[in-house]
Amino acid sequence: VVVSSTLTSLDAPRTTLWPALDLDRLGTLVRDAPGDVGISGPTLAASALRAGLVDQVRVAIMPHATGGGLPLLPPGLHLDLAPAGHETFDDGSVVLRYDVGSSS
Repeated sequence: VVVSSTLTSLDAPRTTLWPALDLDRLGTLVRDAPGDVGISGPTLAASALRAGLVDQVRVAIMPHATGGGLPLLPPGLHLDLAPAGHETFDDGSVVLRYDVGSSS
């Protein structure tokens, strides 16, 4: 699923375009998925976190700076995160995993 307010069509197999994030529809997708569902981007992820649809947060840390951008978590969102593991790669990047508890 690609969520975009600017795209009008996609030329990608097995891909669905949603013009806006529908949390009820996303909740159904997450519940019915046979495996993990990944949500990328801080704007979509913040909405899914607030709706209680996320059970694990993965943070990728890269060994180079690329400039500004959106914050990882939006202001006012507080999460109870528990360390769940990490992976380190040959290029120096690290992925940190945290299980999500309650949010407010």
